[in-house]
Amino acid sequence: MSPIVHAEWQSRGYRIHASVHEPSQSQGIWVIFSHGFTSHRLGPQYLHVGMARTLARRGVGSVRFDFAGAGESEGPFHQLTVSTMVADLRTACLWVRDRYAPGKLIVLGHSLGGCVAAMAVDQIEIDGCILLAAVARPMIMAQAYRKTVSAQANADGYYEVGAHEMSLDFLEDLEKTDPVAAVSRGACSRFLVLHGDDDQTVPLEESHVFVDALRRTNHGVQFEIIPDANHRILSVEGRKRLYHIITRWLEEHFS
Repeated sequence: MSPIVHAEWQSRGYRIHASVHEPSQSQGIWVIFSHGFTSHRLGPQYLHVGMARTLARRGVGSVRFDFAGAGESEGPFHQLTVSTMVADLRTACLWVRDRYAPGKLIVLGHSLGGCVAAMAVDQIEIDGCILLAAVARPMIMAQAYRKTVSAQANADGYYEVGAHEMSLDFLEDLEKTDPVAAVSRGACSRFLVLHGDDDQTVPLEESHVFVDALRRTNHGVQFEIIPDANHRILSVEGRKRLYHIITRWLEEHFS
């Protein structure tokens, strides 16, 4: 099994913690994972770990990192917004380019991390983008969280999302975010869009919105629906299918 190397770098004054999967025989392809809103670099039930290990066996390197304010990275969670996440993803891409000089650089985003990845293609030079159960219409997500804001703020002036504290800055930034426009005008030419057909968290329709926009703007896009899979792809069969689709797509377009 390829080694997992711990790495750290600075982004916006915060120390970012990451796990790097270095393949023993590299194809020169590197994937950077972009996790969801209240998630971390392991992914839901180790989704990103399993994917990274699968990639390493195929000679593809990858980096899983925690956004500032999430996981082990420095910073308060309540300062996290889509804009800060995009900035952290940009820093991660620069770190990988400087450290490994990849022949091809791919960003893989899940859930809100998919929205972040979509926003990044308009700001970062990448070769491919994988959107897994990604948020295409952040306004809908913001409206749901506005219901939380209707409750009283806690003693520190923040709104509680489970064990996390959310600020109004997050919602205001989310309401201004347009990932569909970003992918439509971005220079990235290859997209893989995936979604479980039983996703109750981010509806399948969100991926249809991305795919329709990418096809209208003549971007290369492959769309795959994972049968009997929820937002976290919790079944063994679902994950096997997911990993197979992603590795096959990478080999077909970037090897």
